[in-house]
Amino acid sequence: MRFMIENDVPVTPVIVITSLNYEDVIATVRFFHQQGINQIMVNRYNMGGEGLNHRYLPTTASQLRDVFKQLDNYAEKHTINIYSGVCTPYCLLNPVDYPHIRFGACSNDVYKRPLTFDLDGNLRLCNHSPVAVGNIFKQSLSEIFTNPYLAEWEDLNMAFCKNCLCLAKCKGGCRAASEQMDYSLKNEDPIIRTLNISPLKYSNEKSIV
Repeated sequence: MRFMIENDVPVTPVIVITSLNYEDVIATVRFFHQQGINQIMVNRYNMGGEGLNHRYLPTTASQLRDVFKQLDNYAEKHTINIYSGVCTPYCLLNPVDYPHIRFGACSNDVYKRPLTFDLDGNLRLCNHSPVAVGNIFKQSLSEIFTNPYLAEWEDLNMAFCKNCLCLAKCKGGCRAASEQMDYSLKNEDPIIRTLNISPLKYSNEKSIV
């Protein structure tokens, strides 16, 4: 990492917050920053794949919010970009409450999604989704992108999120994780069930949970 920095190669470390390391996140960010790194991705734990075998790893909601509050304070006081890349339900982490952290979100534009390919040419809409929408060795991209499955992502009719004013931006969090849990895109992010999150009550200034 130091060799890359010395040779002007951009470095963006990634920290995944779990119940095992949440108390050390700020110290880790400070360490990276002291090495001359000015951009860090800090993600909450997202269940899926092998992570399904480690469901004890998520923090509590209050622990996660406390970590992000510390991150926001650090980013306010220092020249550093902190980015949260995993789509997270606003009822768990509302970006309004952390103005100095950038939050990622799924786009309805397929060309702006983190398209993921495997060695066999199977295409998934993101690295979290287990669903292959087509194969680039057998189909053109224009053909793949007419798959009716893509339209399912635009349907935000989820019971839990029904009355949420943030739904258009939040989109229920990471619904690809719901697919990993054998739910459908009609289900909100499974972290909501895991952490027993209540629907968001929203004000113009901050979230009220």
